[in-house]
Amino acid sequence: MIGTSSPAAPTTDHDDLVTTSTEFPHTTKGVGSSKTEKQVSATMQESYSGYVYLDSDKIVFGQRGSDKGQFKKPSGVVVSDDSEIFVTDSENFRVQVFRTDGFYLRSFQTVVPGENNRRMLPRDVAIDGEACLWVVGRIICDKNTHVIVVVQYSRDGQPGTKFEVDIFYRAYRRGTPIYTIAVDVHKNKIILAGSDEVFMYRPDGSFNQKFRKVQKYYPSFVASDKEHIFVGDKGFVQVYNHTGHWLFRFGGYGRYEGELCHPQSILVDTSGHILVANLGTGRVDMFTRWGEFVRTVVSTPSPSGIAIGPRGHLVVTNRYDNTVTIFPPQDTFL
Repeated sequence: MIGTSSPAAPTTDHDDLVTTSTEFPHTTKGVGSSKTEKQVSATMQESYSGYVYLDSDKIVFGQRGSDKGQFKKPSGVVVSDDSEIFVTDSENFRVQVFRTDGFYLRSFQTVVPGENNRRMLPRDVAIDGEACLWVVGRIICDKNTHVIVVVQYSRDGQPGTKFEVDIFYRAYRRGTPIYTIAVDVHKNKIILAGSDEVFMYRPDGSFNQKFRKVQKYYPSFVASDKEHIFVGDKGFVQVYNHTGHWLFRFGGYGRYEGELCHPQSILVDTSGHILVANLGTGRVDMFTRWGEFVRTVVSTPSPSGIAIGPRGHLVVTNRYDNTVTIFPPQDTFL
């Protein structure tokens, strides 16, 4: 059942950090010589900058509704190793599954186990190394109480592990809380980013640790690689290590090249580049792992969630017009 207790665990507090001291919106300058050498080495290795996408090749589908291939606020998206696309369809209480040509395959209801078949409104989805889906969303208990839950599902929708984020929201002053999710396949952790804190759980649902965000009181979007956790805020991507120590940030609020305006989904591609759904500019932008702007990958209205498939298909959700856009890759690379 849903509870209000919070597990005891280590917390890292960043209240004393000066967040403007080490930011790299357009530079490779590092903190100390060892990091500078590391960044130069990484920059030399990152000449590959990804697939090329043509606007004329894109596949767009969806509209507001509850039928197959229709959506009510699609947001999170992930692509499996065999190129199945999973999209959270929030207000329809389901996850829909598609091929990379947009063909509808199936869907499943986001039932929360142990809660009398109560369903959650799914917000985001990630996939682990065992090809299991992890979905974060909220249960509406009553008009004043929303509880954030995470459920592991098989790819055909069978629920498994369930756990609750350790914060109860009663008459939340700043609107409905938003949590996003990532899976750290290297350390086998489930990572959740909220408005104030980042939480880590083990796959069995046990609590691991949490840390305070540098920039609080703003919905966050999260991704990770072997060394870093990337958390998108209003105009920046904040970068932490896996113990919660803040390292640097990149971006900067704005609409020019390399700047971010209400970033949404974040992902790390197979080459280590960071892709950001830049909602306010209608772009998906690419950065190196050290925060150097590389290029705009595609321009598309109001990108909400982004994912890349194993064959290079870029998938973008738009929760404002209830559509999904698939960009097939070209044969050439930059």
